[in-house]
Amino acid sequence: MNRLPEHRKTLIQMLVEEHQHITASLSTLESMRKCLAGRHLVPSGYLETIVRFFSEYGDKIHHHSEEELLFPAVERTANRQLKRMQERLGIQHLLGRLFVCEMKHALKDARAERRGWRRRFIDNAKAFQTLLAIHICDENHLYFPLAERVLIRKDGLAEYMCVQPATHKTLWEKRVDRLFRKYCPDQSNKCDFVSASACHDCGGRE
Repeated sequence: MNRLPEHRKTLIQMLVEEHQHITASLSTLESMRKCLAGRHLVPSGYLETIVRFFSEYGDKIHHHSEEELLFPAVERTANRQLKRMQERLGIQHLLGRLFVCEMKHALKDARAERRGWRRRFIDNAKAFQTLLAIHICDENHLYFPLAERVLIRKDGLAEYMCVQPATHKTLWEKRVDRLFRKYCPDQSNKCDFVSASACHDCGGRE
């Protein structure tokens, strides 16, 4: 197997690392949702930031990399099992976008002081959190390991699987990490991946 220079990462390795930030943000969203359900104050700026993170980072950076780079590479392997997985993952991406859109509309209603915005946000945040938790677990423990094995067997670690991070990605990670420390001070990520094929803490899907 060809080895990559230390300063470069495969696309799958980068996607797995992005999942850590997304998972932490889902915990933050859960804490915010519970605060809203208990009629506690959550600053509108914090709500706007977490929703924009899922739109800008989770979708336009993370899911875009999957759909435009990883999925086409896997398609070329003609692996039927991976193709079936990708169809399901693609549907989950679409559902996630709908839930994020609904959260954005709820916050727009809040700014306009319309009734019902809180319930709209809470319901869609809960659905989004459940969907993405399942989605991430499926990718980390099923799709990514199999895709990695198939791609390596077919082409080795080909150049198209090597990526450089988006320039504005770190800024989003810092923003949501600050919110995570504020709303989830006692939590830590259970799943700390160092590669797509090994999870040292949970050992697979719980």
